[in-house]
Amino acid sequence: MTALPQPLAVYAITAVGAELARTLALSLPGAALFLPRALAYQPDGEEPFDRLTQALAANFHHFGGHVVLAAAGIVVRALAPLLKGKTQDPAVVVVDQAGRFAVSLLSGHLGGANALARRVAELLGGQAVITTATDTAGLPSLDMLAGELGLRVENLAALAKVSMSLLDGGQPAVLDPEGWLWPLLERRWPGRFQLLAPGQEDSLTEQPMIWVGWRRITPPPAWLVLRPPEAGLLELAARLGLPLTFYSTEELAAVEVPNPSATVAKHMGVASVCEAAALLAADSRRLLVSKQKSPNVTLAVALRSPGDGSTS
Repeated sequence: MTALPQPLAVYAITAVGAELARTLALSLPGAALFLPRALAYQPDGEEPFDRLTQALAANFHHFGGHVVLAAAGIVVRALAPLLKGKTQDPAVVVVDQAGRFAVSLLSGHLGGANALARRVAELLGGQAVITTATDTAGLPSLDMLAGELGLRVENLAALAKVSMSLLDGGQPAVLDPEGWLWPLLERRWPGRFQLLAPGQEDSLTEQPMIWVGWRRITPPPAWLVLRPPEAGLLELAARLGLPLTFYSTEELAAVEVPNPSATVAKHMGVASVCEAAALLAADSRRLLVSKQKSPNVTLAVALRSPGDGSTS
């Protein structure tokens, strides 16, 4: 079974919908239930709200998926000011209060709303309503396939070009010399893609293509780049016989560093990673080498003082 977005929130706005919502909340692991104040039974952990719009606004980016038993128009108007983009918005499924239809409304692929709609429909004995083009045409959702295989989509904007080529009856080219994606494509959708040998891609810079690999490239706009997982630091540490230590955001945030970064704080939740980690690892307050940046990594070095048992 496809993994569902987590955590989940379930909402209803009528008494009939509330009963159905209770059934769903009990059947969806770890789901939180939000109901109008007059309907919520708080001793059972049901969360009360005064207005659905306010509840959705407060919860929207704190949950991976939302199931709302209400009219689709109500939900659309409530969510419109909250939307950020397909890579950031959570899954939203709208269900009529009779449980007949579970509509994948938002973030069907990346957010997991399609899978969530199917699961909700299964639980309620209803029908999942999926409108994403590749699903209705029986074609692969490449971002979902990438997730299945542990591949990371590097340039999501190119996904639409490859998907449109498929929908128009084209055969997008695939360069996958290490075989991360091609065996699955050929097994499930034989004849829908064409496999390239290395070097053949040079003449296809204007055509939609799927490029799978670890090498650094500057892809044309129509090339979808998928990156395979690499062992990276874990493999290097094992090869060198060195310990590898990880620090929590709380530990890193507690360290004063000479070069804090607002950008790092925005994306990572702490103002420093490499300098703070170096100082923590060395149990020191002085950096030997301050933060150095490359396109793919940042590095800092701190000098560890001799331990109590040292004779040096």
